[in-house]
Amino acid sequence: MARRQLLELSLGATTTLLLFGALPQSSSHPLRAMVALLPLVAALFSIATRAVRAPHVPVEPALWLAWVVLALVHHRLGLAGSATIVAVGGGVLAAARVLVIARGLRRAEKNTALATYAAALAFLLFLWPWSTAGRPPDGDEPYYLLLTHSLAEDLDVDLADQYRERAWADFSSVEIAPQPGDPVGPGGEIWSRHGAFLPLLLAPFYSTGGVRAAEVAMIALAAALAAALHSLVRRRLPATPDAAAAAWSLVLLAPPLLIYSGRFWVEVPAALAVALALWAMPGRRGGAPGRRDDLVFMVALAALPLLKLRFLALALPLAVLGWRRLAGGRQQRGQRIRLLLAFSSITGAVLLWNQLRFGNPLRLYDRAVFELTAVPPFRFALGLSGLFFDIAYGLFAVSPLWLLLVPAFAEGARNRRLPSGELLALAPYLLFIVSRREWYGGWSPPFRYGLALMPVLALLLAPLLARRPRSAGFRVTVAALVAATAISALIAFARPAWTFSLADGTSRGLAELSTLLVGDLARFSASAIRPRAATWIWIIAAPAALWLAWRLRGARRSMFAAPALGVAIVLAGGASWILAANRLPTSRVEVEDAWVLKEGGALHPERWKIDRTRETGGWAMVQGATLRFAPVTGGERCRIRIRGLYRGDLPSHLRLVIALRGEILAELEPAQADTWTTLSTPSLAWARGGELEIRAIHRGEEAAQDAHPDAVPLWIVDRLELDWS
Repeated sequence: MARRQLLELSLGATTTLLLFGALPQSSSHPLRAMVALLPLVAALFSIATRAVRAPHVPVEPALWLAWVVLALVHHRLGLAGSATIVAVGGGVLAAARVLVIARGLRRAEKNTALATYAAALAFLLFLWPWSTAGRPPDGDEPYYLLLTHSLAEDLDVDLADQYRERAWADFSSVEIAPQPGDPVGPGGEIWSRHGAFLPLLLAPFYSTGGVRAAEVAMIALAAALAAALHSLVRRRLPATPDAAAAAWSLVLLAPPLLIYSGRFWVEVPAALAVALALWAMPGRRGGAPGRRDDLVFMVALAALPLLKLRFLALALPLAVLGWRRLAGGRQQRGQRIRLLLAFSSITGAVLLWNQLRFGNPLRLYDRAVFELTAVPPFRFALGLSGLFFDIAYGLFAVSPLWLLLVPAFAEGARNRRLPSGELLALAPYLLFIVSRREWYGGWSPPFRYGLALMPVLALLLAPLLARRPRSAGFRVTVAALVAATAISALIAFARPAWTFSLADGTSRGLAELSTLLVGDLARFSASAIRPRAATWIWIIAAPAALWLAWRLRGARRSMFAAPALGVAIVLAGGASWILAANRLPTSRVEVEDAWVLKEGGALHPERWKIDRTRETGGWAMVQGATLRFAPVTGGERCRIRIRGLYRGDLPSHLRLVIALRGEILAELEPAQADTWTTLSTPSLAWARGGELEIRAIHRGEEAAQDAHPDAVPLWIVDRLELDWS
């Protein structure tokens, strides 16, 4: 059997290499690269299918053949967006094969690690060309790649020559400069604030095949995470193989892992380390701990602080949990001693290195980050709600099926089957990340800081996923959440650039849709960056609606009734959202949002400013700059309040002229400079419909001429509030 698998894999890899050389532009065009990868992907899928005895679908080869033809000739059709449609179609076919293999996993009795890893690797590898071509390395990724380049080329972590030689040009079109806080050596050395452990793992691949080979290595780690989660759930819940198969399918096919695969973030290997530590946890049910488990447990714990010091808040509680679960006896005492020595040695080495390199054992952290009692409770509430509900960064927003964690936790608490030890072990890390101002992870895809928690979340959710559909509410709810998650996954794959959102209270996808529909959709979404009424409504209403739907009873109808109703609910919900944006009166307008059209001026603060969310966001309006939007009318009269900050000399100030359909309604003038103030108009007569315009104009020509040439007056407008009567 092993010989057959090796032969099949070798044949697939060889054919893929030949296709990369034969197909024109195969290395640069994402679709052609997906076609070239197909033989290797097919070999991996075949190995997984045979290992779990999953069924073969007769029509599947014909569908794949049709897809290959479309991928090669779609450009001749002359249809806009045809490449995206074909790529999404290929992703759907690959996902369907994953689901077929998941059905086989439910009945498999032998070790399924090979099948789960091969299928996960095939799926992620097939999507890789399109997902990475749509979004080059960004955020922290270029710095990890720069470290990888230095280790591969110079065998050191001094980046001075890499910055000088512009080594970053191989993987970034944006200039990469040292970050604030990067230590500088006496000889002009420049070291990175980022850890070198992940670059050290990637360096052999990078030296062999450059950035592309390093991306494949990250895909291999993501596939290993999916396989490790399946093994973890199967080991902890041996009586419910359905739970392991369902958890594996969810983690693999849905965001956020789908977004992070092939990208250079430490969170994926950290989540893998947590999954392996839980898998090898001493004292687990189902068998006595052995030396192999000891080794896996220690290596996994050691990897966490090496990847990022932040993960020490995960490693230490997991070590304590493993310590406590060891029973008495001579063998267990020896295990405790080995665990203590290994973990203490690795942690001590990391802290000593940081002290020598950064002059601080905690690297860039200070004591203030651990003084959680000084953090206002409101910030904890915002961070925790944002981590799960925020429209741009929350887990439930990017992957609604994870909302099942709510009933899963409730049922586990009622039945006393919660993984209480694991949940307690997560608490320090969770408290640490939600107390930070950047709980969302900075410029990154969603749920970055929470990704390391996914192994425990999967353990919590797995029993519910294995539950047989006993009620109509259960079937319809799951169908609706699956449909919403599938839509989110397709959008994330089709538009990888949309997975990065500016922390401004909306998401990139929502901003694009708002611009297309010329309406404010963000006001009905949850945001912990820009808290609003919708934030708390979602937090209360979503679990309540889920609980009510859960309790609905009904007769079992055809197998297609619940999925059809679930899809209908999702479509109706989306349509209602859009309808509400165009029918409910506009009461607040954030001028930073994409649906507000701007002419002249600039975003404030600028997009890449560090800790941008600490400042009030808005639009800087200079002479002649204009804001235009079409509010939904809510009455016959309206009072407009504008919150802004004026910078400039008051004698030569700018006035804000408010006009509706070209007719001037009011003019507002600053009363003071360099202070956030709210200017208000009287109650204005309002004609229904039309576009409201805010224009910045000098008070007069004489004032404009008398203005100092170096002092350009400007208005920074944060938001408008409209009171209707």
